[in-house]
Amino acid sequence: MKAILLSILAVMMISPVVMSSDGNETVDQQSINTIDLTGTWVGTRSQYDRNGNEFIAEFDYIFELKQDGKIVSGLSYIKNGDENFAEIKVKGRVIGNQLHFQEYEIINERKPANRLWCYKIGVLEISVNISGVTMLQGNTQSYTSKYYIPCTGGFTALERIEDYNNSDEHTTNKSELIGSEKIEGDFIINIYPNPFTVTASIEYILQENTDLKVTLYNLEGRLIKQLVNESQVSGSHSIQIDAVQLRLAPGVYVLEFKAGEALYSKQIVVSSH
Repeated sequence: MKAILLSILAVMMISPVVMSSDGNETVDQQSINTIDLTGTWVGTRSQYDRNGNEFIAEFDYIFELKQDGKIVSGLSYIKNGDENFAEIKVKGRVIGNQLHFQEYEIINERKPANRLWCYKIGVLEISVNISGVTMLQGNTQSYTSKYYIPCTGGFTALERIEDYNNSDEHTTNKSELIGSEKIEGDFIINIYPNPFTVTASIEYILQENTDLKVTLYNLEGRLIKQLVNESQVSGSHSIQIDAVQLRLAPGVYVLEFKAGEALYSKQIVVSSH
C-alpha cells in the first residue's frame, strides 16, 4: 500500500497547486449527491497555527476510499517534507453533499521519537468544478489518538486521482476558517463545548416556523437518539446532550437537522479527558 501511495505522490508533484476562485463553480446539486466516493483522492492538508489565523505547514495527503451506500471506509496517507508519514484507517458517512469522516487507527508510521500523528476529523464538501474535477474540501480538526485531546487544526483539499491527472489546474479554496458555525444559508448552529466530556449545549436559530427533526448518529449511521421531532417557531432554541446518559464512547458523532425539506449536519466530539 505504501509503495502505491508513494507512486501517486510522485504524480502529484508534476503540477503545482493553483489558487483560483474561477474554478469553484459547481454542477447541479442532484449530480453531486449521486457521486460515489470510491477511489483514490490526492491533495494536501494545510496546518493552521494554534490561533487558526494562518497556515504554518503543508502535508501531502491521500485518501483511498470505498463507499457502500452512504457509509465510507478506507485509508488515509499523510507525509511531510522530512519523509515522516502515517497510514491511518478512515471511516465516514455521506450526508447530502458532505463527507463526515474520522481517522481512527494508525497502521503504519514513521515519526520523530518525541512527536505523534493526530487523527484528523471533519466535514469535507463534495463538489465538481467547471473543469469536471471532483473535489473534497473543508476544515479538518485533529485530535490525539488517546482521550481525543485537540491538536492543531487544518484545511484539507483533495481531488479524485483520475480528475487530478487530467486537469491542468488544481483549485484549493481556503476561504473558511476553523470554528465557523454557519452551516448553510441562514441556518446557524452553535455547539458548546465541542469537544465535550459530559454535557454539551446545542443552540440554533430558525428563520421561520418549521417542522424540525434533530437526530444524533454515529459515523457508521447508527441512530443514537432523536433529540427533536416537532414543529418549532422561528427564533433561538437550545437542546442538551448528555454523554453519560446516552452512553457515548469517546469519538465523533453527527447531528442531523432536518428543517422542512432542508438537511443540515454538524459534527460533535466526545472526549474522555
